[in-house]
Amino acid sequence: MPVLSREQIDAFWRDGYLIVDDAVTLAQLARAQAEIAAWGRAEAHARRPSEPPTIRRRPTLRHGP
Repeated sequence: MPVLSREQIDAFWRDGYLIVDDAVTLAQLARAQAEIAAWGRAEAHARRPSEPPTIRRRPTLRHGP
């Protein structure tokens, strides 16, 4: 398993994020996206129509006006 370099660690603490090329395969990314979409669908069906959209009962960000 690759270890982060000192430069990568410093960049993370400086910038608050780190981009790592090829950290996951396209297949792994597709599985993760499908799982996240399934969570969203399950949450949407669990709430009442009059309630605002949430993820695990936390308000979601709204886009647009």
